Amino acid sequence: MISMIPEIKICGITDPEDAYFASSLGASIIGVVLSEQSPRKGTPDLVRELAGKGFHVAAVYTDLNSVRVHSTDEEYVQIHFPHGKEAISYVKEVLEKRTISVVFPTGNTHFMEDAEARLKMGADLVLLDFGKDISSSDIGVLPDLKNKRIGLAGKISAENLATALKANPLFIDLSSRLEVYPGKKDHEKVKSFMEAVKLEATAL
Repeated sequence: MISMIPEIKICGITDPEDAYFASSLGASIIGVVLSEQSPRKGTPDLVRELAGKGFHVAAVYTDLNSVRVHSTDEEYVQIHFPHGKEAISYVKEVLEKRTISVVFPTGNTHFMEDAEARLKMGADLVLLDFGKDISSSDIGVLPDLKNKRIGLAGKISAENLATALKANPLFIDLSSRLEVYPGKKDHEKVKSFMEAVKLEATAL
């Protein structure tokens, strides 16, 4: 049973226009990927610009060295690589920033235990990133995330929103399914998704 409408994080932002558009429709966190290997690579300057304009920015890092080198003005550091308490403690105690700790459930039957462990390590939020469509038959039944500081990612769009909401995540992370091409958001798809979220909210 759906008990709440989650916060929305739009990730893979590479230009301010997309950030302003997503925020105007209700996105609460803007994600900027700081990785040379990503086709959605943003820049530290973009993070600074958006943070300076009052956006709640999550900078996404794919290795610990990049966290040490590139940390800018983001509110959240998204630790998007295998990690433990050391990385979480570094972000919280040295950088004094909030953390989004990513757990990859695919091939990991203990992913919920791992997610709970990350929260106990001090992570502010945990993101379950399935890396594939969450409505895929091989994923099975999603766990109930009600009353947990855990979000959900898995090629989410308006088409599989209902599946995501059944899991009661605190937040939903969106990127590839809302794009014209990697790094550029399709404003019509973003609008359609946010309208679908509002319809679900009205139905509660």
